Amino acid sequence: MVAVVAGALLVGRPWWLVPPLLVGAWFNMAVVKSPLGLLSPADIASATMIPLWILHKLSSRERPRVVPEVWALVAFVVVSYASMVNGVNPSSAYNSFARFIHAMLTCVAVIDLCNTPRRLHIALAVIAACGVAHSIVALVTYPGSGRLGGLFEQPNALGHMVSIAFFAGLSLLPQARNRALRPILLGGLGLMAIAIVLTISRGTYLAVGVALAWWLRKHRRAVFVLVLSASLAAMVVPRLLSNAETQIAGRMKMDDDSVEHRWTTMLNGLNALEAHPFMGVGFGQFRELNRAVEVTQQAGRSAHNFYLSVAVSSGLPALALFIAFAFPMVRRLWRWQRASEPAQDRTSRDVAFLVAGVQAIALYLAFAFLTKGGDRMTVWCLLGLIGATSLLPTRRTT
Repeated sequence: MVAVVAGALLVGRPWWLVPPLLVGAWFNMAVVKSPLGLLSPADIASATMIPLWILHKLSSRERPRVVPEVWALVAFVVVSYASMVNGVNPSSAYNSFARFIHAMLTCVAVIDLCNTPRRLHIALAVIAACGVAHSIVALVTYPGSGRLGGLFEQPNALGHMVSIAFFAGLSLLPQARNRALRPILLGGLGLMAIAIVLTISRGTYLAVGVALAWWLRKHRRAVFVLVLSASLAAMVVPRLLSNAETQIAGRMKMDDDSVEHRWTTMLNGLNALEAHPFMGVGFGQFRELNRAVEVTQQAGRSAHNFYLSVAVSSGLPALALFIAFAFPMVRRLWRWQRASEPAQDRTSRDVAFLVAGVQAIALYLAFAFLTKGGDRMTVWCLLGLIGATSLLPTRRTT
């Protein structure tokens, strides 16, 4: 009876499942076994949300709000399927392709459901809270040596997820006017800054640096917050990791085995791309490069580069279609900002800061993808959030 009532309520309110979806995406290390394989909380939340979202659209006869570039997404799926079935080992990618379709549907649903500034605010607040939670757990359990890994047990993954949450938190600052809430948000930003530094993730440092440079250029009032976060990190990090400066400097020299392995993997990928430029080696089959070209070292490794992974796996046309889907949405964010300036009233300024947070996340992702593949569901949830934000109506105060 309870399940029936809950289902009836959610059919009319599929948006209620977006926050659990985002929480699940940020805690995707907690998986459960099923006949379909290992499922993360995000997989489960999305599998519940999508049917309810479709039923809601059918019952209300509302047209889903989608971005104009949805054609590129559909074409991307079609090309990826063609690549998979013509790949070097198609059977190894069937499960991956099913999850890929699931993530695409999730992206479209998020674009439609995050359709107001209020919902965007909630989504960014959930992401920021998840980042703070990860930072607290990681710092509390940190043994005082090595790189910070937290619940992910992987420093690059922790740095990636916390960095996105950091920019989500920055976008909430103007709305944190409560005397109790603002210090909590500032403290959370400080904790995330400490966690990011302790991951000693070079790719994260690069992407965060670019996004922060843009943010400071556009929002000079945030300098105080960023200086405060950096000062806190500068004071706390040496106390947690006595040789932090030496370890960070050592990683920045870029002469360790990790760099060599990634370089070798990239060369393997480029060789495969040269041999199979149009269809790739097969969607979801990057680890099968040795079946397509001669691989003498680092066989079976992932690409550690989202763009290279798509191009080598599914071909250059697939990468072009992905860019044709993502880039116009990001470009619309900047057009939204220009069309909505100057924002004089409080509400307009609050919304402008939320959009700026999504802009920073988009800019961060563009550079993070150079050194990371990214969790599938997380990537497509964020693309859905970017698409939803790009469709917000502009506001110009006269």
